[in-house]
Amino acid sequence: TQRCTTRHRTTWLIVTSITMTLATLTKGPLGLVLPGLAIVLWMLAEGRLRELFRPGLIAAFGCASALALLWYGAAYAVGGREFVDVQIVLCLWDRFTGKLAMCRHPFYYFLPYVVTGFLPWGLLVPFVGIALWNGRRLLPSPVRLAVFWFLGFLAFFSASRGKCLAYLVPVFPPIAILTGWAVADLLTN
Repeated sequence: TQRCTTRHRTTWLIVTSITMTLATLTKGPLGLVLPGLAIVLWMLAEGRLRELFRPGLIAAFGCASALALLWYGAAYAVGGREFVDVQIVLCLWDRFTGKLAMCRHPFYYFLPYVVTGFLPWGLLVPFVGIALWNGRRLLPSPVRLAVFWFLGFLAFFSASRGKCLAYLVPVFPPIAILTGWAVADLLTN
């Protein structure tokens, strides 16, 4: 069974590396930063920080970084400094810091859209919160990962000075996971 577990873990690390690479190619360095943030928050809460330094996880992030750097190198070779100025500085850094005066909203801007953007299931979000609060000491580890995925992404995008509603899309998968868990928990208890 250890061999099967190792094979299963390796498969998921490869899938993780590929998806982070694709995310980085479409959304820039955030494709690595945001999954890393969720994993670090979760492992910190689980008391498993040492696992961040496991060879498989380092390899997954390393491979994703290397593949993304290859693409960025090719893009830089074609677009030069203008590519960096637009892709990294203007579209990411200036928007995040508020230097680019687009989509400026207060830090709580996304909160109502977490519910309305997830309709009709968004109506269950308050119940998900109650289920999480009531079971906070007994939550399964994957549920806690979904919580930190949601909270980490929401906090990151809420900290950004420039907020566009499209930024909220990555918080819906963990909300869907948490909603499914809360409904299943309600039906079994």
